[in-house]
Amino acid sequence: MGPQHPSTHGVLRFVVRADGEVMKEAIPDIGYLHRSIEKIAEKVGWHGFLPYTDRVDYVAAMFCNHGWAMACGAARRHRGAEARASTAA
Repeated sequence: MGPQHPSTHGVLRFVVRADGEVMKEAIPDIGYLHRSIEKIAEKVGWHGFLPYTDRVDYVAAMFCNHGWAMACGAARRHRGAEARASTAA
């Protein structure tokens, strides 16, 4: 059952056990987010994926953008260090 709020448009859902219209149990499934976002990232590449990070969590869109930018920067620095090390050897 879910999402329960627009800001939790996929990051939270509840596994519900009901008896008719009476909810007997609700188990939160935190981190539930599958929109084939990995496949979208593969298709658009690292540079085209930034606008999609807004849609991961509407409340914290800037944090998602920042995290993605930091990860891409770290990957580029790492790749650059590997390239420099291989040419120096």
